[in-house]
Amino acid sequence: MHRHLFRTGQELFHVSLEFHPQHVNKNTDWLFLQKEIAKTAQARHIEVQALIMMNTHIHILISTAEKQENFFCEHLQKQISPSAKLENLAEPILSFAQYLNTYKYIYRNPVEAHLCLRVEDYVYSSLYQLLGKTMLYYPLVDQLNLIHHPQKILRWLNNVDLELFPDRHTPTTH
Repeated sequence: MHRHLFRTGQELFHVSLEFHPQHVNKNTDWLFLQKEIAKTAQARHIEVQALIMMNTHIHILISTAEKQENFFCEHLQKQISPSAKLENLAEPILSFAQYLNTYKYIYRNPVEAHLCLRVEDYVYSSLYQLLGKTMLYYPLVDQLNLIHHPQKILRWLNNVDLELFPDRHTPTTH
């Protein structure tokens, strides 16, 4: 991903939604969630860039050129947790630095919650899928080219203080 993404007409959002598991098996919930995201993203012309399923909520990094983020959030929330409050939980991503902070925040969520030791070990994550460890049931955009630089990206994600582009003077916001 390059800074030019912010000049292409694509708008980026960090979405956080309540999630109340509906199945006894967490793997079934993960599959259900992915399929709902695939349907909703296709219907609303949304690109998913990062996804994580926690025990009580989900985080998704999305992009859209058609201002569909609120419709996406509302529909997805109704599908995955019908009794949850419908709140606008799509936070705009306004800079490259904020994008990087959000990306890292999403994937570090299970580490910070002590569910795993390293970001790449959390099963209910699009990162796990990008690394080829399990099937992907929805289209996922890899803006940071993880597939080309997995060690660099994983080192950055696993180290709270490490910057991905230390040679650039990008102010951190978020």
